[in-house]
This record gives sequence, structure tokens and C-alpha cells, in this order.
Amino acid sequence: MTACHHFPHLGGTSTVADAKTKATDGTPVTLTGYVIQEVGPGQYKFQDVTGTITVEISREDLPPTEFNEKTKLKIRGDVDKSDTHIRVSVDIVEITA
Repeated sequence: MTACHHFPHLGGTSTVADAKTKATDGTPVTLTGYVIQEVGPGQYKFQDVTGTITVEISREDLPPTEFNEKTKLKIRGDVDKSDTHIRVSVDIVEITA
């Protein structure tokens, strides 16, 4: 079975809830919401209307324009899921509003 069968939004916009409950390790996701807190070097809490998830964003992948917890973002990356954690490893961050 491919990840597509486990995660119907493959390649499309998804939600934090879907990423946490339906996605398997390595599933590509696109999420729209807000970075609400930095929790460690390169690690942030990301929130949409369905919940929060930890995201990993390298400094070089952050947008050149400053943003805060009220700036709406679109992030693209892959789910990183194991027995001890679930997070999104982010490749692209775009400011949407």
C-alpha cells in the first residue's frame, strides 16, 4: 500500500489532525496555520483550527520576511513519525497573509 491510501490529502492541503492521526512516516503534507511558539533550536509549535504539532524548520527554510504568531503561513514537508514522537520536517515556508 502506498502512503496515498493512508492519507487521502497526499500532495494537497491537509490539517494538523490528519497529519497526526492519518499520516504515516514520510507522508508529504501541506498545512496552513500559525507558528505559535519556538520550543527549541529549529523546533516550533504549529497550530491550525484542528490542533497543534511540532514542526522542524531549518534556518535557511524560514521566509526572509519576519513573522509572528499572528502571521498565516503555509508549510510543506514530510511527517516524521516514530513510537516516541510525531512532527513535520518542513522544506518550504510561505507567508500567505
